[in-house]
Amino acid sequence: LKLKIEEAISKGLKRVLVSLDLKNAHNAFNRRGAQEAIGTLAATDPSLRPLVLAHHAISSQFNPIYVRSASSGNGLRYLCESCAGGGQGNALTNTIFPTAINDALKSTERDHCVEVRARQDGISILGDPAEIFDPGKALETILA
Repeated sequence: LKLKIEEAISKGLKRVLVSLDLKNAHNAFNRRGAQEAIGTLAATDPSLRPLVLAHHAISSQFNPIYVRSASSGNGLRYLCESCAGGGQGNALTNTIFPTAINDALKSTERDHCVEVRARQDGISILGDPAEIFDPGKALETILA
């Protein structure tokens, strides 16, 4: 993006760079949606088939989540079942999360004539301010 910024400055183009950090992204992504996204990519790239199987194996677990409680006998109170995200310490999350958001990033870039770059849950969008901030444009699309 640095070269794109330098080009915009030298040509006098209006450009804005927006940096996003998706809060709690690795722990909150939709597992079913991630499985579908990985499956779609694997349909065109068979080398991703093992990732489809691995994610299915780990994402099908709906483990109980507990919180501390002074009023319970064991000090824990049941909260809910785990049904989102990649799981604490799961090494596959660093591959699955970017794969799951890949299509949204690429379609935002294509449909709104902006540059989108991501490193895990950090996303940068560079482009004309109107293409990024106007209603229905890049920022709204990528956050939907």
